[in-house]
Amino acid sequence: MKSVLFARTALAAAVVIALGQAHAVNVPVRSVSPHLPTPEQLNDSTAANAKLLLLRSGLIDPQSERIDFSSVGAAAEVEASRYAIVQFEGNPAAARTRLEKLGITFLGYVPNNAYQVRLDATTLGALRGDADVRWVGLYQPGLKLDPALWTDARSTLAEAVDGGFNIDVFGFAGESAERIASALTKVSGVSIVSVAGDEHMPFVRAKVDSSGLAALIVAATAEDGVAWVAPHLQEYVNNAGGIGAIQGDSPTAGTPGSGAVEPGRQPLWDQGIFGTGQILSISDSGLDANEAWFTTLNLGAGDVTAVTVADSPVPPALGAANAVNKVYGYWVQPGATAYDNNLVCPGGTSPTSWHGTHAA
Repeated sequence: MKSVLFARTALAAAVVIALGQAHAVNVPVRSVSPHLPTPEQLNDSTAANAKLLLLRSGLIDPQSERIDFSSVGAAAEVEASRYAIVQFEGNPAAARTRLEKLGITFLGYVPNNAYQVRLDATTLGALRGDADVRWVGLYQPGLKLDPALWTDARSTLAEAVDGGFNIDVFGFAGESAERIASALTKVSGVSIVSVAGDEHMPFVRAKVDSSGLAALIVAATAEDGVAWVAPHLQEYVNNAGGIGAIQGDSPTAGTPGSGAVEPGRQPLWDQGIFGTGQILSISDSGLDANEAWFTTLNLGAGDVTAVTVADSPVPPALGAANAVNKVYGYWVQPGATAYDNNLVCPGGTSPTSWHGTHAA
């Protein structure tokens, strides 16, 4: 009896060991160089491949491939972090709901079937043992770096208009932008341009010259609470094409479509309206001029609630100006009707044909 029991126990132990070894067997993982995916690679096939992670640094099957970030200039890989990427088997909706109850915070989607997560009360080992989890790995510093800041791409990096480089550093939701900024200022030559403490997207813009750029990138990507580091893209005004339509600027009188416009006139600029220190909104259809948001303006002498009455000047003349009103001027083109109504303009066939015929 004892021998039979021993045999059964031994057999059960052998099965457990065998299963454990089978679960522990690792698929050989090969290192691949980081590369920015091409538009041709981002096709329907890759979008439908549930095994792939579609990253800015490459398209990989994380079970068999890992990106070697040693050449990009980010901080060295870490062995511990509060942040990770978890990829699910099949539809992750049910698994996500269950894991959220265990204290995992889901922060952002990563195609395909993966998420950025904050581990908090859960360990990486616990996730690896979850039946719904296909793969999980730490959010490594190299994953945080925009390819435009990789070492071999920095020679083409555009400088700021006042010199140096502006670098945008985004934190994970819930992180402190002030703490991130404090860490970055420890790098020699770094100054902080702006800090946004929004709890959903903490943000820091840091400025540095070329001699300190590499050190700043290492410091930023080394911060555990940082999600993304990228060069700042300078904003530019792209509405210059509207100047001619608004101002006229015709070299000859009677330009088709604009009526009897006086040559060379610039109606707005001639009145000293250049936009500096001024708030302007143009509505290309009627407005209810007596609604609250069109009637109250306080320039320091109390609220002015006067209603701006529509005027119909003959171009190129200007209509009445109301410098202390919320609506500076309400000028209606000849043949159009004022205010918010459904009248049909001449030549139109429906109420929508008056779109663009008068402006406030």
